[in-house]
Amino acid sequence: MDRYMAIFKATHGIVFLGTPHHGSSYARLGRFVASVLRWIWRDTNVNLVRSLEIDSDILDRVSEDFRHTLQRRRIKICSFVEELSTAFLLKPVVLPRSGFTGVEGEIQRSIHANHRDMCRFSNEDDIGYIRIADVITEFVADATKRPKSPARAVSRSRSNSI
Repeated sequence: MDRYMAIFKATHGIVFLGTPHHGSSYARLGRFVASVLRWIWRDTNVNLVRSLEIDSDILDRVSEDFRHTLQRRRIKICSFVEELSTAFLLKPVVLPRSGFTGVEGEIQRSIHANHRDMCRFSNEDDIGYIRIADVITEFVADATKRPKSPARAVSRSRSNSI
């Protein structure tokens, strides 16, 4: 953890896009596809896909560690989930109950796209782009605010009242 401390201290906000914090019901399908592909390419990691299944012990540990890490420092969290299902699937890959961390103060949003396309934008006027950019802009503005000292606050209020 020490080698990541500088990143940890510099992090003010995290934006998640379609992250299955609590697993996905499609992970089993993914594991099957990965098993088939393993016969062709041999370097497919089936265990990685297995860790994305609902009630995965690995995913539960990662989520719990993340919550404990956030208790050490206030980091803003925004999670986006997809609104549309991906082709040939009946529902979105990451449903809201899995796509949101459940961390207190988390901003929860959605993007009108499927799992694959939720981070692909036609241009900067795309509503998905705007939603994400607004959150990042808010995080940056909040991170760059300087705390006001009591003397500064008093002098500003006096100058505004003239």
